[in-house]
Amino acid sequence: MHEYKPPLVTNPRDPRYLALRSLQTSQGRFRTSLYLIEGIRHLARAVEEHAPIESVFFNPSILSNRFGRKLVRRLLQSRLPAIRLSPQLYRDLTLATEPQGIGAVLRQQYVRFEDFSRARGDATAPDP
Repeated sequence: MHEYKPPLVTNPRDPRYLALRSLQTSQGRFRTSLYLIEGIRHLARAVEEHAPIESVFFNPSILSNRFGRKLVRRLLQSRLPAIRLSPQLYRDLTLATEPQGIGAVLRQQYVRFEDFSRARGDATAPDP
């Protein structure tokens, strides 16, 4: 069976890369209701919690962790939109001191404070 290989982005002016960069600003996140996460653990947790993942970005040469590579394959098999970033673009994008080579774009989900407090079981949550 043929494995899906996402497009490689090498140009810093590519709209897909610029869209990722825009999510590093509060204005970009507010305008799109999207945000970035980075790292294997964060992405694995998002998958585990059925978070609204919009797309994945990664760099195969940086992504050396076996579990991380397996996670990327699983996400690609689900046909989630994805791009491969050149090593330079990935390093320019990441905020991590030791990049793991994988990240994702997620849709923001808003929760009322009262609902959040009740879900946590806070005794200080106001009653309706």
